[in-house]
Amino acid sequence: MAGKRNKGAERLLKLKGNIWWFRRQIPDDVRYAADGRGWLFVNLHTSDVVEAKKSRDDLEALSRLQFRQVQAGARSVLEIPGWSTDGAHRLPSPAERGTLARTAIEAAGDAPDESAGDECDNLSPTDLAVIAAEQEAERLKPSDTFGKRFRRFRLLLDVDDRLTGVRRSLVNFLSARRWFVTQARHADQPRETIADVVGHKPDKRDTTFGKYAREASWDQRRACVEAVKLPHTERTYS
Repeated sequence: MAGKRNKGAERLLKLKGNIWWFRRQIPDDVRYAADGRGWLFVNLHTSDVVEAKKSRDDLEALSRLQFRQVQAGARSVLEIPGWSTDGAHRLPSPAERGTLARTAIEAAGDAPDESAGDECDNLSPTDLAVIAAEQEAERLKPSDTFGKRFRRFRLLLDVDDRLTGVRRSLVNFLSARRWFVTQARHADQPRETIADVVGHKPDKRDTTFGKYAREASWDQRRACVEAVKLPHTERTYS
């Protein structure tokens, strides 16, 4: 009996490695809206079963609603966050190779040239699949994208802080987020607005703001950002 209860508690969840996935079968009369796919697979990006269950409940409710909309003729395409009918593991077509090669080169820090399209011919299907998977992972985890942009920005401004013998800079995207949150708090900005600005999910245990209240307005977010002043620095340009 205990095993059955446990299985029920982890319904629609599948553990791959140490990461939980949401898995749900698509009804036969809905599959035309999913490009013929029979299952929904969504990476929940967590090894915490409690967090996975929270995400599972949200996706379960959303998918149930969209299934009903498709069956009623009110929707023609399933739109589930983190899931795509394109297929994250399919090999890219020849037409996509130039784009994938340029992306790989740019990610390595080299500027693409006229031969970028030819370089992809030297990449094996496995290499191209890895690049495609990395692109998909970056799309699902935007902090990676913004982290790279922040690094380029701080290098452009010649901003750095390192400990002796430590390769990684103390100035990074995460430290910038921590600094912003601290400064916004010191500027007497509401914690709920700060959380919305930096993308933190509301605490579901907080009935008022975690369940009932909607997100901060754009005017509130703008006021929060403008309340934080960057430190003044003197720079000399040659």
